[in-house]
Amino acid sequence: MGSLLLYIGLIEIQNNYKAYLQVRSMLTANLSGYPKRPDLESIRKYLDVGGENPFTTSVKNAVQGQIEAKIDIVTDGQIRDPVSLIAYNVPGMATDGSVSIEGKLGAPRRPMMALDFLTAAAECGDARLVKAVLPGPFSFAQSCQVTTKSPYSSNCDVDLLFDIASIIRFEIEALKDNNARMIQIVEPIESVKDIDIFLE
Repeated sequence: MGSLLLYIGLIEIQNNYKAYLQVRSMLTANLSGYPKRPDLESIRKYLDVGGENPFTTSVKNAVQGQIEAKIDIVTDGQIRDPVSLIAYNVPGMATDGSVSIEGKLGAPRRPMMALDFLTAAAECGDARLVKAVLPGPFSFAQSCQVTTKSPYSSNCDVDLLFDIASIIRFEIEALKDNNARMIQIVEPIESVKDIDIFLE
């Protein structure tokens, strides 16, 4: 009986040790942003004399900061506001300090999120270790002002949410074309409190 209990005890210790090793082998990841945007002086200098775009430099610095912090899966730092960046190339959206929706949203002219992803992947040395981060349609819509000129009734208009989802899908496809293997859609729960609009 004593040998059986000892054997069972050893199995439990072995299983606990295996579980401990599994926990130790989990990868660490940055949730989303690492906001170290360039200062106004570096932007002015870039506009005056050229050189490396200060936003590109900030992406590189963000990646290096995450690597130094021993983070396994890094992001581009979300140095640029993704909503404003994407909206800049979408017909029907205007960006002038804030993002407003002034008409029916059209297809994006070109993808905007891939450039910083590629910069981060080059700095990291492996695109497989870089996670792209995009806003979800609800949080994207909540970041915009819907004007009376648009065909949408509110930020929770179902047609608006589906149009934004199509825009986000366009960005996802461009990221996949540039070897992104991990793409996180950030949709905080408070953004989807009106999910019941789909049930009406």
